[in-house]
Amino acid sequence: MFYVQTFLDHLVEIHYQPKTIRDYRYLLNRFESYCSQKQIADITAVTDGMIRDFLKSISNVDPKRKSAYIKICRLRKYLQFLEDKGYLFLPPDIEQPVRAPPSAPHVLPDREGMAHMLSRIRTDTSLCMKGKAMLEIAYSSALRPQELYNLKISDIDFKKGLLFLEQSKNRKDRIVPVGNQALYWVRRYLTEVRSRYVKRKSEDHVFISHKTGRKLSVWGIRWAIQQTLRLF
Repeated sequence: MFYVQTFLDHLVEIHYQPKTIRDYRYLLNRFESYCSQKQIADITAVTDGMIRDFLKSISNVDPKRKSAYIKICRLRKYLQFLEDKGYLFLPPDIEQPVRAPPSAPHVLPDREGMAHMLSRIRTDTSLCMKGKAMLEIAYSSALRPQELYNLKISDIDFKKGLLFLEQSKNRKDRIVPVGNQALYWVRRYLTEVRSRYVKRKSEDHVFISHKTGRKLSVWGIRWAIQQTLRLF
């Protein structure tokens, strides 16, 4: 089985746009057909070589690099979903045959614009509350993704408004300030959301998976933020 419909149902649940879901359906049906031509009836039998050949066929059929790159990213997301759900123990390796086209540099909003964006984030679901806390503390303390991923409750001094970042920039420990608003949302996340999902009292990482109750993966951090912003 390829679990294409299961994945598409997941996209519906997390509120992807209908057009995007149709694009995923077209791509994955095409991928499944390609595998059928190779007499492969189950995703677990797909090899790295088959993935590379399929990606080459995408590049050849669609010479527009940006379009091909988007398809590759979508295939990667599909395989990651199958791994997360346990349908794949180790997904095939996706080597990117094309590069994303250069784009204009991304410029962060100014202070007023950022404050406006943060104020618009919904907090009526567990996922959004987690994403809100992530964005507030990341912006307040200029955290790198890895620092957000490794952040522990014991690293936060709520009284003094400080974060202890272990082995962060240049593999050195550092201490950075954190604002009251960020601390407010982290407190709310810890008491209203995290406490419902954590499995072990010894788990000290701030951001945990709602599925496993343990430290969230880097991919999970990115996904939570993306979905939070998507649900404006």
